[in-house]
Amino acid sequence: MMRKEASNKKTSSQGDRDESEIIKHQDYNRKWKARVLMGVIWIIILVGTVGTGELIAEYKLPVQYRYTGTERFIRLREHVPLTDWSYFLTDINHADTDSLPQRVYELSVDDNGFIMPSKRHLDPDIEVVFLGGSTTECIYIDENKRFSNLTALNLERDHTVKVNAYNGGVSGNNTLHSLNNLINKVVPMKPDIVVLMHNINDWSIMLHSGSLWKAHDSRSPLVNDGVDRNIKSILTRFKNKYVPHLYHSIKSISASSQDEFFSARENKNIYSVEEFVTEFEQNLEIFIQICRAKGVRPVLMTQANRFLGTPDNFILGLLKKLDLPYDYKDLKLLQDQFNETIRSASLKHDVILVDLAKDIPQNKRYLYDFVHLNEAGSILAAEIISKKLSPFL
Repeated sequence: MMRKEASNKKTSSQGDRDESEIIKHQDYNRKWKARVLMGVIWIIILVGTVGTGELIAEYKLPVQYRYTGTERFIRLREHVPLTDWSYFLTDINHADTDSLPQRVYELSVDDNGFIMPSKRHLDPDIEVVFLGGSTTECIYIDENKRFSNLTALNLERDHTVKVNAYNGGVSGNNTLHSLNNLINKVVPMKPDIVVLMHNINDWSIMLHSGSLWKAHDSRSPLVNDGVDRNIKSILTRFKNKYVPHLYHSIKSISASSQDEFFSARENKNIYSVEEFVTEFEQNLEIFIQICRAKGVRPVLMTQANRFLGTPDNFILGLLKKLDLPYDYKDLKLLQDQFNETIRSASLKHDVILVDLAKDIPQNKRYLYDFVHLNEAGSILAAEIISKKLSPFL
């Protein structure tokens, strides 16, 4: 009898606890709903207050404002600061070279978007900045053997000075991009010397687009974005930080033949070499004047290349792959004319000239394609550059 009474008490106690838990749960739900309701009310009050304030301001202000357009930005084409990349020379890319080992190449970027090694000394005697495209960037060369770094080491070897050299080369950049970098990034550094090397990117953009200002979206100096700019930036940062390998793998698989020059393959543009040269020359003059106005010594550098009078079979093969509606002689003429424009600008404005096009032999021992230096070419370029700069230290 006592066991039964104890069992009844236990059952009653369990029921009381269950009922208590139900009451607590119901009370929690009521409080949660009340908080949500209050939150919604406060949001309505806030929106209503701001909206009312805007209507009052619109009514009282003599000038009416309407923001219906999109924001625009100047594109600073640089490597993302504080990033590290490993570039593997794939079979496809390796087939477009004839003097590069197929392996992984490293590229690290400092906090100001320059390729490392950069700021080797905290208290340098001389600072040299190199601006240009992929021929300055030198992705497919060991970090310590890119001519920007070797130039600093050569100058230190030959003189009792500490030299920092900054590689600001970015694949696809032309003179317009380098002018943006010069004004917005390089000038505040107050370097002693800035070396500029451009050629093929300028005339190729002009050839396909008619002007540097009409370049394909990825190379346009002006970014025209709408209200999705912040969302786009967030997604880009997420992609770069968390799924860079997956992104580039998918991109390489889905890449189509319709690149930025696709339309040029379909239609041969009528162009004027004289107009192209004039635009290029004007940008060189702007570069020189900005440097001198800011107390920086400008240096112009021609672009080494393999545009021989009679091209070898490898170069002809590359040209065939590009499938452009222009003859080899057309491209050679532009390359030669732009290098000659660099020489003329140097003479006209009394600027140091580093003539890589003249001093680097036009063969695969030093260049692995039309214009890109291999390791031997980079070493030779550094010797040529350092000898030219030595008298002005």
